[in-house]
Amino acid sequence: MNKKKHGFSLIELVVFIVVMGIIAASILTSFDIVLRGIPRTNYQATTMGCAINCIEWLYGQRRLNGFNNVSVGTTIPTFCNNSLPSGYTMTANVSNTTFSGDSNYKIITTTVTSPRNLGYANISVIVANY
Repeated sequence: MNKKKHGFSLIELVVFIVVMGIIAASILTSFDIVLRGIPRTNYQATTMGCAINCIEWLYGQRRLNGFNNVSVGTTIPTFCNNSLPSGYTMTANVSNTTFSGDSNYKIITTTVTSPRNLGYANISVIVANY
């Protein structure tokens, strides 16, 4: 008379537990790497948003007041400084430049740095007097 076997052998269970442990360890390592990068992403998004706001403000001044009124070596506008979260630093610069002998260009550059240097944004825009 043949008896039917039910269940798993001890070796099959041990192999299953080892394989599941390896899979779990790799998944947890991946989560750890992803979770460590989350604060950096937040800082980077904030610095980029602040830099874009300041560039847009300076470019808007060019449209409102004219090309010649966007002065070289512009200090950071109060609007831009007030929009920065605490601990962030910003620099803004406007410089004259020449392309192919034409001096009707200015470069507006804005740089924002987050606390502990976890986020950094540097944006430059070329503005023409046309």
